[in-house]
Amino acid sequence: MIAAAAAPASGGSVLFVCSTPLHVALFAEVMRAAGFRAQGLAPVVVADHRPDTAGRLDRALAGLDAGVPVVRMAPVSARGGSFAARVRARWELVAGGGVVEDLMERLRPRACVVGNDAAYLERLVLSAARRRGIRTVLVQDGLFPRRPRAGLTGLAGAALDAALAAMGAGVLASGRYGAAGCDAVAAMGPAFRDALIAHGAPPASVTVTGAPLFERGRERATAEARRAVRARLGVPPEAVLIAYFTTNILTELGDRAGHALQLAEIESLAAALPAALPGGALAVKLHPMDRVEDHPLPGLTLAPLDLDAGELVHAADAVATSFSAVLVEAAARGRPCLVPAVHLSASPWMRVVRDLGVMPLATPAALAAALAELATPAGRERAAAAARRGDLIATGPIPAAEAVAALIAGPGA
Repeated sequence: MIAAAAAPASGGSVLFVCSTPLHVALFAEVMRAAGFRAQGLAPVVVADHRPDTAGRLDRALAGLDAGVPVVRMAPVSARGGSFAARVRARWELVAGGGVVEDLMERLRPRACVVGNDAAYLERLVLSAARRRGIRTVLVQDGLFPRRPRAGLTGLAGAALDAALAAMGAGVLASGRYGAAGCDAVAAMGPAFRDALIAHGAPPASVTVTGAPLFERGRERATAEARRAVRARLGVPPEAVLIAYFTTNILTELGDRAGHALQLAEIESLAAALPAALPGGALAVKLHPMDRVEDHPLPGLTLAPLDLDAGELVHAADAVATSFSAVLVEAAARGRPCLVPAVHLSASPWMRVVRDLGVMPLATPAALAAALAELATPAGRERAAAAARRGDLIATGPIPAAEAVAALIAGPGA
């Protein structure tokens, strides 16, 4: 379904394609940048619309500045788990292609901006933009995994990708983050610039801009904000708080076995906490794509869905997750990161996480040792020093949102 879109402004319109609430928040910072407004650019948000996440996406879109038009697409993302569901979703994507083409033809935007160039809706928009010579920009949204290929589903997926490429429909094949050939790519920091180039981004297209959301979070990272989040969670100010951020293993990859492992890891962490960290607390923050009903965790604190991830990282003393963009923010903030080694060793796309100074939890003994390190202020500082990485998120004299806005405007703007 399409909502009415505004006519191009004097500087032209810019399409921001959002598949997740994270992208809405990220691009909202860019839209508010002085450099973006000075160009006379008119933002138009193109948002995915999936039944399992529409509520959260709706709330994020409602937070946009007044007057920003939103185009809502029918579900076109190949999520949902099974191979058959992915095939069906790709067919829906083909059927929805005419809608995207019509939108591009009517607006003739100056640029199209995405946070994930490997997602299906984004790739459809990028493909339409390239055919019209419209500038395309990828703004790094966090860690970027490469889908593991395993089992019959992986083999079937690879065969489907090869068939689509042979038919000239490669836009529907599984993508690799950073490899879509965008005209400009905004990287959070030097380490990610190198990783994006290794993923296939043309070196000349990648610019280190910093991270708009991290800068916004840093400005709000006050002692008062930390106390407020803890009060909302029911955690005393002096308690050691571990925040576990789930990975959308089930909703994104359809991996029920991996999802069950993740639940077991959360329960193991919760069971070990009372003895290792007396008075300690564990809060579980669901991935924006995850469903509450898929996480039966009786007795554990689920963080409110509307609680910002960066705010929770700031309120916590340590972060635990198997794979999440919060690892980047945690490392930049100097928060120790606990990563279950079952995923760390099993998934080739977890390699980037090994470089974040994490505390891998391969065995119950390793878990006990990690919690013992977090039990004292000196231990937490040692763990934080190991996690702290200055090259992950660059900071400089130009705010990140302004740097990204300059990339969107393009050379000579």
